[in-house]
Amino acid sequence: GLVIAILVFMTFFISHLAVDMVKSKCEDTTRSFVGDQAAHMIIIILVWHLLFHPGLSSLQRYFSEPTLICISVVLLSYTIMFQPAGIFISKMTKGWRDKINEDDKNKGKSLESAGKYIGYLERFLILTFIISQQYTAIGFLIAAKSIFRYNTNRITGEYILFGTLLSFSIAVFVGVFVNLFLSLFLPDTVW
Repeated sequence: GLVIAILVFMTFFISHLAVDMVKSKCEDTTRSFVGDQAAHMIIIILVWHLLFHPGLSSLQRYFSEPTLICISVVLLSYTIMFQPAGIFISKMTKGWRDKINEDDKNKGKSLESAGKYIGYLERFLILTFIISQQYTAIGFLIAAKSIFRYNTNRITGEYILFGTLLSFSIAVFVGVFVNLFLSLFLPDTVW
C-alpha cells in the first residue's frame, strides 16, 4: 500500500513538474493554459485507470467502491471551480480588464481581488445547486448579481456580463457532468 501511494505521488509530482516546465517555455495564452490543464487531466485519468486495472486486484478492491469514486469526482469538480476556472476566465477577459483599468485609473476604486472571490463563490454555489438539483436557486443568484452590477458604464457592464456568463457556463457544464457521472455510478437508492 505505501509503495503504491509513493509511486502515485511521485508520478503526479514529476508529471506536474514536466508539464509546467513545458508550459513555461510557451507563450502565456488561453490556448497554452487549456493545453496545460488538459495534460494534467490526462495524467490524472491515466493514473486512475492504472489503479483500477484488473492486474492490481488489491487496489481495485479498495478503490472500486462506487461511493469513493463519486466522492473523488465531486471533490475534483469543486477543485476545478476555483483555480483552473478562475485562471481560464481571467485569461479570456484580460484584454477588456486592462482597458477598463486604464480607463478607470482615476475613478472609483474596487476592492482588491473582489471579482476573483465573487467568481469563486458564484461557481461554488452554482455547482452546489446543480449537484443538489436546486436549479431555481441559480435564477436567484443571477438576479442578485445583476442588481449589484446595475450601476456601471457600458464597457464595464459588458465585461462583467461576459465574465459572469463564462463563469456560470463553466459551473453548469461541470455540474451537469458530475450529475451525469453520479447518476451512472451511484446506486439508485443513494442518488
